[in-house]
Parts: sequence; structure tokens; C-alpha cells
Amino acid sequence: MNDSERARLRGELEMLRFLRRVQLQQLEQTERWIGRAEQRLARKRPNGPVPSPPQRSPRSTPHARWVLERSIAGPVAVHTAECWIPAADSQPLTRAQARSAMAEGVTACPGCRADTTIDLPG
Repeated sequence: MNDSERARLRGELEMLRFLRRVQLQQLEQTERWIGRAEQRLARKRPNGPVPSPPQRSPRSTPHARWVLERSIAGPVAVHTAECWIPAADSQPLTRAQARSAMAEGVTACPGCRADTTIDLPG
């Protein structure tokens, strides 16, 4: 790796860290807006605060260790149940189903590296 490539990669890393800071600030602002909206709604509601929506993510299913992210076009990726990337309506998978999906060409998530948690046949 030469000096110009190192400099380019350092610049890229710096930009990504800046982007992360901006996104975290935006998330914090969004959380404040949600809190204010919930407070306004609670003041107008005669029975007290608004209940939180139920957590019904397949990722919270105790037996699902993997999930299949889908799109209109079909399967997108296999994720671990703890991954932050797939949508809440992703399909829970057993170990055998996750292995089968990846063996059939469904990619493993590059974020959670679901492929490293399953012994795939080499």
C-alpha cells in the first residue's frame, strides 16, 4: 500500500466517522421529538401516558438465532438474530434453514457475519 492510498483510506475513514457522529446526533434529535410528541399526546389523553407498542420482532423470538431478510424480489440476506440491519418483519430461521439459504446462494450479512456462526460445508 503506497502513501497516496493510505492517505485516501485515512480520509475515507475520517468521513465515515464524521457521518456516524452526524447520524447519532440526528437519532438523538429524533428521540427528543418522539418524547415531546408522546408528552403532548399524554397530556391530551384522559387515561394517562400512551403505552409503548409491543415488541413483536421475530428477532426477539427465543428460538430464532438467525433471520431471513426479504424484499419484493425475494431473499436478500441471512442475519443473526442480534443484527441491527434487517427489518422487523424478517422471517425467523432455524440453523438448518439458515444453512440451506446460504448454501442456495443467499448472502450472509456483512455486518453481523451470520456465515461465521454456522458451520457451512466447505
